[in-house]
Amino acid sequence: MPDTHFPLGVVARLGTSDFRLPTRYATVFLMPPDCRTYIASDAGARVYREYDLGNGRAGRTILGPELYGPVSRPSADGTRIAVAATDGIRVVDLTDGRVVFALPPGPEVVRFALAPAGDRLAVVVRNPDTEQREADGDMEDVYVRSVVVHDIGPAPGCRELFPLVNYGVTALFSQDGCRVAVSGEWREEHDDQPPPFDGPPPVQVWDLTTGAEVARIRPPDEPISVYPAAAAGEWLLLCSANTALPVGLYDFATGQLIRAYRIDDPPGYQKGKYDLSPDGRVLAGHAWHGPVVRRDARTGAVIDITPCPFPTSDRSYTGDLAVLADGTVTALRVDNQAVQAWTAPEGRPLTRVVGGIAPITAIGFADHGREVRTASRGEAVVRRWDARTGERLGETDLPEAVARCCLGRIWFGPADRLVAQSRYGSVAFHLATREARLTPAVYEEATLGESLSADGWRVSLPTHYRNETDVGVRVEHVIDGGAWEIYRFDSHSAAAAYDRGRVLLAHNDRPGARRTMVCLRVGPGRAEVIWSRTLPVGPEHRKSYRSGVDHARVNFSVADPAIVWASDGSTVLVIPGPERVPFLIDPASGETIAAWVTAVGWPHAAHPSRPVLATTTADGDGLILADWRTGVQIAVLMERCYPHALAWSPDGSRLVASGADGMAWVFDLEAIMTPTSTDLGTGPNAPSRFS
Repeated sequence: MPDTHFPLGVVARLGTSDFRLPTRYATVFLMPPDCRTYIASDAGARVYREYDLGNGRAGRTILGPELYGPVSRPSADGTRIAVAATDGIRVVDLTDGRVVFALPPGPEVVRFALAPAGDRLAVVVRNPDTEQREADGDMEDVYVRSVVVHDIGPAPGCRELFPLVNYGVTALFSQDGCRVAVSGEWREEHDDQPPPFDGPPPVQVWDLTTGAEVARIRPPDEPISVYPAAAAGEWLLLCSANTALPVGLYDFATGQLIRAYRIDDPPGYQKGKYDLSPDGRVLAGHAWHGPVVRRDARTGAVIDITPCPFPTSDRSYTGDLAVLADGTVTALRVDNQAVQAWTAPEGRPLTRVVGGIAPITAIGFADHGREVRTASRGEAVVRRWDARTGERLGETDLPEAVARCCLGRIWFGPADRLVAQSRYGSVAFHLATREARLTPAVYEEATLGESLSADGWRVSLPTHYRNETDVGVRVEHVIDGGAWEIYRFDSHSAAAAYDRGRVLLAHNDRPGARRTMVCLRVGPGRAEVIWSRTLPVGPEHRKSYRSGVDHARVNFSVADPAIVWASDGSTVLVIPGPERVPFLIDPASGETIAAWVTAVGWPHAAHPSRPVLATTTADGDGLILADWRTGVQIAVLMERCYPHALAWSPDGSRLVASGADGMAWVFDLEAIMTPTSTDLGTGPNAPSRFS
């Protein structure tokens, strides 16, 4: 069943949670043996869940909070997995949840691997004498003493193997679990001794039945360090430690080279995931930005190339890859928080995300509040939603020239316009007629302190990559056209906003010790200063690093300045960049009326008829309503939602907020502010302050 449990006051969700991770970064892998499901970690709930690739819905929880931690690859039949829980390493039978093997906790465990049959566990053991050296050198990994292989079953036992390498050590079992390949590096800082081998570090192979070292594999190209990446049948695939590209196929038992791969052989191999078919005949690989390439593992010849059926963004990363028994491939990656899986060579998408992939950076109501429109930086589409039900109504594809402008700032303007500006220029695009008015770029990039008024006036501020001083502020009407410069200043942090023929500008003077605020009266081709004031700049607000805040999901502009006009134009909130503590001013005189006592994040939206500001908590993770005059919190609408865009309905009865995961929420303010709402409490922050 779909998730229909909404927080208090939410009446609709734009987009579904199917095929979306709960956090931006997670452990994600395909579940053997048939790879029809995938496993994803949830750091907030401290669980691992299994999800159906057919519908994206969560099934069973394979590991609960008591068994949460880094995990190994599952056994080949998907019945066992190893996890480094708080009370030690555990091997868990996933059919009934039993712990079938346990090791006590300790700092000596570096990493571990489970054999394909689930009957052996390899544990890389830390060198206890090098902890201080590692701390002094701020090292990414640790020195290793040995690899201990534990037998799991009716006749438990273990063997300790001492590799020639001492740093960055990894272990990989053969398909039958009778052999293990160990690789790594040699760091002379440990004992100031030269490495006990010539050339690059070898890959050592041990027979676990006898405990004897049976092979010592050296890469075909001497300068390359390699590691075991996959095993199938009697074969071992080695990849380069530097480039993550495959270098050769070897006999696991003898170390004999079967095939050396040329990484410059078109179409070249790509950094990413590689796997072998169970019979070792098909080698497949894919990277976050590329197609799935299947090759004959014995010859290196290309069998076929399957393009990725999903758009690629700079937020995607490779998740997993599996070559099935019939030689077909299931590939999986994560883009932002969306799970994307497809097959090769068929190229059939297995997942479908309803809604956007990237965070929604522009949002607004249309059709008298009955419809919501959303757009995202880097996605060439505008989506339409029913504001009452969250149902998707349709999409409008953007022409390439318009989409390029949407790589910067995006707004929904009046008269059915989409307005955008980037280094490629600015555009006002009519969503119904598809008429576009494109303007060449005046400045190198759009800045975060820019704004668009409800009646279509946009204020542009330049960035400073090339022009470091004496930059100009411009106003432009996005419907009627016409743009002119209204002010010049020397600054590196600024915000501006238009209202009823006035522009309020705030910028920090170099080197940042003072802040100048200027109010200008503007008209066609002209501007005059009404008043100008200089104020001191306060201490910079710093992240609190509260427990549970995922700062990777916070809107990147959370620390940028902003200016927000009241709906009636009588007052203005100035939210300075360094301090992020708003203060209220009188636009007629520039006098400070009041100052808030708490910092806020970004974005912000003024209520169309009431003295209320929708904004975020200082760390940018929570969505709140605050009193316009005092900053006192009226309500906490949602925690840990990481807003990226906000908009009020024309009558102010509803608020829509987008998160970091490509979805958005529609709030009914009357439902939140009812006197019977016990969640909001009593006292000075009670719902009555909303009126």
